[in-house]
Amino acid sequence: MKIFGSLIGWAIIISMLLLSLTFVDFLALSDIHQDYVSSKVLQYLHIDIANELPGWTSTQLEWGWIRLSIFIKTILIVAIIISLIKVAKKYKI
Repeated sequence: MKIFGSLIGWAIIISMLLLSLTFVDFLALSDIHQDYVSSKVLQYLHIDIANELPGWTSTQLEWGWIRLSIFIKTILIVAIIISLIKVAKKYKI
């Protein structure tokens, strides 16, 4: 019974972490929406100001966070699935 409680506890903690990561993802995507200037779009529109834009308009930090977050979420979701499978097998659910 102790393993069951431990696995459920970890699943809850990981789920809360996933929820907080999702919230931070929303903030990063909102920032990208407000600040991102695509050099491909500027080239398509024949606007040659890409070299004049400040560095923050590429939103590299936000895109990096989104990539890292997806990786972390994938690992955590796999951990939750494995934990739930162990609990289901133990209690023959």
